[in-house]
Formats: sequence, structure tokens, C-alpha cells
Amino acid sequence: MASKPEPLKSDHILERFDCGNPSLTNWLKKYALQSQASRQTKTMVIADEKVVIGYYSYNVISVEHEDSTPERVKKGLAKHPIPIFLIARLAIDLGQQGKGLGSRLLIHALKGAVAIANAENGVPIRAVVVDAIDETAREFYTRFDFQPFPLDTLRWWLLMKDLEATLNLERK
Repeated sequence: MASKPEPLKSDHILERFDCGNPSLTNWLKKYALQSQASRQTKTMVIADEKVVIGYYSYNVISVEHEDSTPERVKKGLAKHPIPIFLIARLAIDLGQQGKGLGSRLLIHALKGAVAIANAENGVPIRAVVVDAIDETAREFYTRFDFQPFPLDTLRWWLLMKDLEATLNLERK
């Protein structure tokens, strides 16, 4: 039985993980714990008896207020860097793909972004951004209303106020 998403820890078993994409697989196995320890990213995992079967990693970045930034993201803002919640990686083990775990992880990440933005001492977040690794990932994110960045068909965004409105509809 798959666990609820939880922070990656040193006792999680990573060696068996293979999502079919070497860069996503190797990053989890070689760099995720180190990146988390240095506070560069946070990685959340779904595990089955400590064996990781899916993960996502995130951090908070900023994008510049420039022509390549979507109009709705920068609308009404001064020309300063814009705070963004970046879902940097999301992957599911080959043996677990097609079971809804990717959607489950993405929804967890999106709810986490809203919680971080709305916490009393939270971080300002204007939008959520994902970098789709390929066409299949791009299609996955479009099902969650992500929109493409101009000039970059693999970078996708979702405005925080749209995400919050969607989550409020789900609660009713």
C-alpha cells in the first residue's frame, strides 16, 4: 500500500526506483537527499514499505518581469522579480505508472503551494510553474489547467488565484 506523500528521508529505499527517464531516476538516487540537505529543494515521496515509487521536488524561485513571462502572471505588478512555486521534478516508477499516483502527487504539490502562500508566515507566491520534461509530461499538466509560457512549450504555469479558486470549488 502506497504511503501518503512524505518528505524524503535517508531510510527511504531509492535503489529500485526507475521511472523510465534516466535524468529523473538518477536525480532521485544521486542528488535528492543532498539537494534537500543544502536547502536547494524539498522532495516529497510516495513509498511502499519505504521503497520509493513516486516523487516530486520543489523550490521557490523568481522569474523576471519580461516579454517571455505570461501576461496574466505579470499583470498589475511592478517590474520586479515575480515569486514562483516551481515543481522541479515529478516521476512515478515504471511499475506504478497508470495508477493515478502522478495526479495524486501533483495535487499534493499544488495544495502545498497554496498552504505555503497562505500561511501566517508564508512565502509570497504568484504562480505555480512546472517544467515538463517531454511531450507526455506536457499533456499531463494540461489536464490540470496549466498554460504554456510564451516561447517555451515545456514550461507551464498556473496562476495562484486560479488554483485557489479551483481548490475552493472542490471543497464545496
